[in-house]
Amino acid sequence: MPVRPRTRTVETMGDDHVYGRDVLDELGHDRIEELARDLRTDVETARQVVLLTVAALPADLRAGGAGGGVMSTLFDQVAVPVQATVAARTGLSERAVGRALELLLPVIMTTIAKKRRG
Repeated sequence: MPVRPRTRTVETMGDDHVYGRDVLDELGHDRIEELARDLRTDVETARQVVLLTVAALPADLRAGGAGGGVMSTLFDQVAVPVQATVAARTGLSERAVGRALELLLPVIMTTIAKKRRG
């Protein structure tokens, strides 16, 4: 049975929604379906996981304020709190969300880099 997000929805996410939509576009339907299979949930819940993950990232990271070693420290400094936040908001296990982050964080960073380049 699919797990439904318990809190924040697309409509309540403000500017995070813009980044979230860009990340969803970057992922494409096939990778979102893959994420849904990995999470053992439906596509809409997988989309919410993506949007909540973007929303849970520190604002300075989305704004491009982080320096050059971001990818090397991302899992150590950012992924654990993001993982806990997304798991709490979706009802998915932290382990499942952690696996999703392995797919999502590189795509999110690519999307942020593209936005910074204009």
